[in-house]
Amino acid sequence: MQARNIRLETLDFSRVLWSAVDRFVPKSARFMSKSKCTYPREIRKLCRQKKHLWKKCRSSPDNLQKRWDYRDCTNTLRSKCRELVKQQEENIVRSNNVGLFYRYVNSRVKYRRSIGALIDDNGAIVTSHTVKANMFNEYYASIGILDDNNIPSCPIVASSILETVSFVLLRPA
Repeated sequence: MQARNIRLETLDFSRVLWSAVDRFVPKSARFMSKSKCTYPREIRKLCRQKKHLWKKCRSSPDNLQKRWDYRDCTNTLRSKCRELVKQQEENIVRSNNVGLFYRYVNSRVKYRRSIGALIDDNGAIVTSHTVKANMFNEYYASIGILDDNNIPSCPIVASSILETVSFVLLRPA
């Protein structure tokens, strides 16, 4: 009896949730992506399958099997995309092209967000980049340790001294 009540409550909750999704989540994207990235056929096929399963899942939100199929397809797509990125990164490293490597690194490392407004000691809101930088500098300088000109001894490192170092350049076969 209690298990049946839980199932009914779950179905009621899912109906309310899906009606909210239908009401507030846009049905399609209204803008086109600027980047023209072409994926391999397998990933494109998984994207189409995921979209198809999503439509099926939304048409009958009470069907758990459709939800599980969608979840499995999503997980497969995610793992294939990760494998693709890993393969692309390995190709960049194997190419032994420094310019290509730095271009890739710079495309991944971007200035994404600025530091938000801060409140100074007087309670005033600070938005100037220079003042914020000075506030951080003062804070980190206050928690730092003053140099007492003592060099700590580390007997393990001090006893092992390298006489020679040789570098070998490995080329991919």
